[in-house]
Amino acid sequence: KTTREVAPVATGETSGAAQSQQKSRKEKSKKDVAPAVTGETIGTAQGRQTSAKEVAAAVAGETTGTAQGRQKSTKDVAGSVAADTTGSAQGRQKFTNEIAGEGIETVETASTESADSLPLQLPRQLSHGNDLEEHPDDEADRAVRIHAEFDEYDPLRKRTTVRSHQGDVLRSRRKRQFKQMMNEGPGEWDFSHITSSRTLSEYEKEDAITNWAVLVGKALWCYMKGAGQIGQRQKLGLVSAAFNIGFGRCSGSTSVTCSMDVVKPGGNRSRGKGALRRATAVVSQLKELVSRVGKEEDDVLDCEWEVDALSFLFSADYMDSLMILAGGASWSLRDDQTVVQISQPCRVFGDIHGQLRDLLMFFHAFGLPSKTGPSFVFNGDFVDRGAHQLEVIGVLFALKIAFPKRIFLVRGNHEDTLMNRKYGFYETCVEKLGSFAEKAFSNFEKAFEWLPLACLIDGKILTVHGGIGDGKWTIDELACVKRPLNSEVFLETNNRWLYNILWSDPIPDDDGGTDLFGVHTSPRTASAVNFGWNITKTFCAMNGIDVIVRSHQCLEEGRGFEVMHDQHLVRVFSARDYEGHRNDASMISICKDRTSLNRVQLVLRMHGLRSLVRLEQEVSQVSLGPDEA
Repeated sequence: KTTREVAPVATGETSGAAQSQQKSRKEKSKKDVAPAVTGETIGTAQGRQTSAKEVAAAVAGETTGTAQGRQKSTKDVAGSVAADTTGSAQGRQKFTNEIAGEGIETVETASTESADSLPLQLPRQLSHGNDLEEHPDDEADRAVRIHAEFDEYDPLRKRTTVRSHQGDVLRSRRKRQFKQMMNEGPGEWDFSHITSSRTLSEYEKEDAITNWAVLVGKALWCYMKGAGQIGQRQKLGLVSAAFNIGFGRCSGSTSVTCSMDVVKPGGNRSRGKGALRRATAVVSQLKELVSRVGKEEDDVLDCEWEVDALSFLFSADYMDSLMILAGGASWSLRDDQTVVQISQPCRVFGDIHGQLRDLLMFFHAFGLPSKTGPSFVFNGDFVDRGAHQLEVIGVLFALKIAFPKRIFLVRGNHEDTLMNRKYGFYETCVEKLGSFAEKAFSNFEKAFEWLPLACLIDGKILTVHGGIGDGKWTIDELACVKRPLNSEVFLETNNRWLYNILWSDPIPDDDGGTDLFGVHTSPRTASAVNFGWNITKTFCAMNGIDVIVRSHQCLEEGRGFEVMHDQHLVRVFSARDYEGHRNDASMISICKDRTSLNRVQLVLRMHGLRSLVRLEQEVSQVSLGPDEA
């Protein structure tokens, strides 16, 4: 009986255990099969997020296996919309600071060095360490960063003030939502409200299209940057339809050969010995004049500056000196490529327009060019309208001859015969050069035709005078354009893309109109265009660059610089109080720095000269008092 009773119990236990084990194996099998089919653990957000990042990294050409590559790819896909993380306190603080940033001022003494270039490294109190903490990781991952502060030199008080960027120089498409929030009152200051607002939804499609264009552009740049791909670019519509320029290393039309084949560098040194002697003498006089300007007690506008700079710089025989310098510069410019490639450290100047005293003040406050110092890039529009046009172009040509590997001149729309006859340079030559005017003017125009059209800094910053037009061209294609280029070449229909490199303008992100996206006609001329933020971002992606620096525009009561198009485009203008605009003048210094992640970045920092007209108004108001003013 005991055996009979025990046996069923044991059998029942054994059967129950077997059933339990079988059920456990089935559940385990289901759990094992599900990840194998889906590729990730179902129900875990982390798995889905990792998979999405890896797919995005593969599309964008990033290394899939590295955490840094996955992070960067996700940020590229998200674009500017995801850059402002609405739920993050740091994102909210950065958003508020960029739109309505308060200026933080630190007063320093101005430098008195003027005989040689100052080192481009920033002093300890201006280091980039603190700046990195103010930027989220998406900016730290970029190849180029725009410093959050700029240096403003006051020639009247002889001091430099460090200021933070104000809302008037940081142009953003999000300003409209911010203004809407201001109008609705503090009770509505909720960033989830921005995401769901009607204003933002109007731009969701444009943001999505641009983000995909950036991804495709990066992929195409990685895949098609080699030789022999021009035909494929044309099939995909990535080259302007009217583009018929031949390329030195590519198949296609041979109507124009690559500019690298035009002149062998160093082949014309023997022709420029006389010009080098004249240039060396001019540079010596320039240093003395810079020192004198820095010591002047009163600050005056360039048009009111009563100094015989022409004779001081170029001697009593200045007519002969200017013609020799123009001829020497013409030969020196032939050694440069159509797209000059240089490395940091360097400084970039915008339009000067014959305002010599502003240029001298920049040299006094921030350093002169030298053989061993940083490179200097002058981004076009050297002449026309100003009171010292011959002096400015003579100084720039002398610097180019004396320091050919440190001075680079980029062509603007006013380095043109038709423009010079219309806007004052020709009249200046006639007035000051007399019987030598025609010959001297011809020598200057011949030199202008050899000016490069762009400058590429460390492969990441493209400097052009006007803009990128419709953006349907590449830097490689521009580099293969043959010079000299006269006025008639730019007016040809098939060269409209070249014309717009000198003439086009960007559309500000917070412009009052509705056409912020794409390419639109320009009020300047029938051939010029205005381009939106999406054109800039796509062009940068397709060419493997991060920032475009351009000039060409003066903003009424502006700082002399602007940052726009999601910090991919910077404008710089170097003539203050230009044509009654009461504007500051600025220039840009570019150097390397390391991020908190030990990555190397190029850092752009702006340096400005205060508007004398606005400064005098401020001093007058302070002296009179608020009631009397």
